[in-house]
Amino acid sequence: MEYYQTIQYIAQENFPYLDKILEFEKYKKVINCNNDYLISLPQDEYICLEELIELTKSQYLRIYIGQVIMIANRILQYLKQLFVQKITHGNLCSNNIYIRLDDQKFNIIPIRVEIAQIHFVNYKFLNQKQFQLNRVKDIQDARNTIVSWISQYKKISQIKDLIDNLNQTNSLGLIIDLLENFKKKYIYIETQELINDELIFDEDKRINCLNSILEFYQDFYQQQELHIETWLDNRFNIAQDHPFYIQLKEIYKLILTQNQRNIFTIFQIQSIGILNESDQDTKLDDLIEQIKEIHFQHHQQLNEQQMQQIGNQIDQLAQRQISFQLKIQEKWNTQLKILQNEQIACAYKILLAYELSKFNCNEMKVFQKIQQIIQICLEKEIDQYLEFQLKKKILKLMNDLK
Repeated sequence: MEYYQTIQYIAQENFPYLDKILEFEKYKKVINCNNDYLISLPQDEYICLEELIELTKSQYLRIYIGQVIMIANRILQYLKQLFVQKITHGNLCSNNIYIRLDDQKFNIIPIRVEIAQIHFVNYKFLNQKQFQLNRVKDIQDARNTIVSWISQYKKISQIKDLIDNLNQTNSLGLIIDLLENFKKKYIYIETQELINDELIFDEDKRINCLNSILEFYQDFYQQQELHIETWLDNRFNIAQDHPFYIQLKEIYKLILTQNQRNIFTIFQIQSIGILNESDQDTKLDDLIEQIKEIHFQHHQQLNEQQMQQIGNQIDQLAQRQISFQLKIQEKWNTQLKILQNEQIACAYKILLAYELSKFNCNEMKVFQKIQQIIQICLEKEIDQYLEFQLKKKILKLMNDLK
């Protein structure tokens, strides 16, 4: 799933202990944009805990309660390691926790869960002198998130007792002990299942559906790849290895990240009945063809419309430089070093990633607002860049006259 890049906010540049956070988290790719730090998390590697909770709640994904306990325990262990660094998070909800598995992906059928990496994002500015108070809040937030998740399985008597015990403590050590003891007493370590697990489903049916679902996702990306290459060739007529082309394609991937979520959400919601056999009248292949017919083309048109607007903006920003250049040429008889289109596109990409980390841009109005913000910012940056170039030229001319 090459395209799906989730952009998440980490913290501001002046955030206390930022260096310690970056050292602790060991993020792969960090972007500094306007003194804010962002991280790019590929969807084919990472899943947000909030998304994982929602997909298990809807029963699109099947995860054993034993696996939920094990994931929850790893998150708490990671939080414990954070506290060792004398750092707190401040906003430890499920939206700010990301998980990467080891050579596996969560799926419509249960898999063996081996966690390779956990990341916290969106650190909140807190007075670190109040470390103990901040620590209590992080523990409560983590506990409430975990209780909310395992409550999906509260029909199991052992889970009811576990929830009651978790709700009665604010001690991180005790919470970890409760989960560890539960795991030792009730979970088969090899299969990661609960003893007498009540997770019942037609595994054969889901296995048969799995290939169709994987092909659906693969087909979506292949169509998008072909569409954007054709559109870029027609719009800009430049080689695919040209730096400007590469930057434009990266911008497209960011846009696709937002728009594709609608398609995948629609598909997941509508396929649940088929996977759980509550919908006996609809076949999965029929649903896939219906979604392709209705939604693929619509989102291609939306993506194209957004890219067209971005292409126009980049053209306008490039022309802004040329106009400034002509005025300087006429007045000072000198040439300025102007930014290349690929440099403007790269700056646009970073700002777009930053704005998308703050907005849910499912509506065109929201996207247009983001474009306006980026336009104003880049106009200011370009003007400052050209004015700096001009000052250097003037100082050189003055020095030459001495």
